[in-house]
Amino acid sequence: MAVLLEAENPFTEVLDEIKKMIKIIDEEEKADKEQKEWCESEREENHGTKVEKEDKITALEEKISGLDEDLNNPETGLKAVLKQTEDDLVTNHDMQVSETASRAGENMAYQKSIKNIVAAEKLLGKAIKVLKAYYSQFGEEKEELLQEEPAPPETFEGQEGGQVDAGNEVIGMLEFILKESNKEEEETHKDEESAQHEFEDSMGELKSEQTKLTESIAEQQVTIAEKEKTLFEAQQDLAVTEKELKAVKRYLFKIKPGCDYIEENYEMRNENRKKEKEALKKAIDLLKGTPAYKAAVTAAEQEALGDCKDVCNAEGRDHAKCEACLAGTSVPGYCAGHKDTPGC
Repeated sequence: MAVLLEAENPFTEVLDEIKKMIKIIDEEEKADKEQKEWCESEREENHGTKVEKEDKITALEEKISGLDEDLNNPETGLKAVLKQTEDDLVTNHDMQVSETASRAGENMAYQKSIKNIVAAEKLLGKAIKVLKAYYSQFGEEKEELLQEEPAPPETFEGQEGGQVDAGNEVIGMLEFILKESNKEEEETHKDEESAQHEFEDSMGELKSEQTKLTESIAEQQVTIAEKEKTLFEAQQDLAVTEKELKAVKRYLFKIKPGCDYIEENYEMRNENRKKEKEALKKAIDLLKGTPAYKAAVTAAEQEALGDCKDVCNAEGRDHAKCEACLAGTSVPGYCAGHKDTPGC
């Protein structure tokens, strides 16, 4: 101000500078207000986004944990269940192979046994037929002797009767054995038929179980694929959300110093500006109240009157003669457009 006071028109320049300072203060106040509102808006929006991302991350982590449990639990997980189902299918196949082999072995044993029994029956039948034919001749010879010749000696008759009785006993034994063989053959057929039915029933159950296991494996594989796809998508979403949350935190951290400062000092800065403006306005009033300022204003006004100074000072600044002189026209000409002016 001391420098400005040395200028040609010191008060005008000083007052202009003070007004500029007041304008700068007003602009600063406006900038502080805009900065504060911007910080509040940005923080509110980004804190909301931060909470939203954190909630989403928590939900995704829970979802991922649940999916991982569904898939990979060693006892109840889908993969463990699938492994058990696949093992059951292998066991089912092994049982079919085992039972088929066992049935084949039993059938071979059956066929061999039947073959042996039938062979024995044929032999027995043939033996019985031969023996019956052989011993029947003794009865025919005896009958012929009784008809044509005298009765044989007593000793001969006893020997012949004993031989026939022994033969009949052997034939009876062979017939008993043949009968038992027939029973054994019948029982063997029945056992084979029963075993075959049991085999077919068992194989039917195994085949049915095999179909169900195969269908179950296919369904489980589809479910696992869908779960794994959902898990992958959730993991990708989690990675993106974590990245977004990191960016939001980084941004909030970046604006924190400036926003903290403006929020903490906003009221104080406003108060200081108010005091500063009041002081500057007071300085203007003080300057304008000084004799020097008034003299400078009067001198400036006199200088501004130029060649009309004497007329204006004599008649008054608002007189028609002064106004006409300043306007560069005649009094009647000025009064024609300004009838209410004093002096018109």
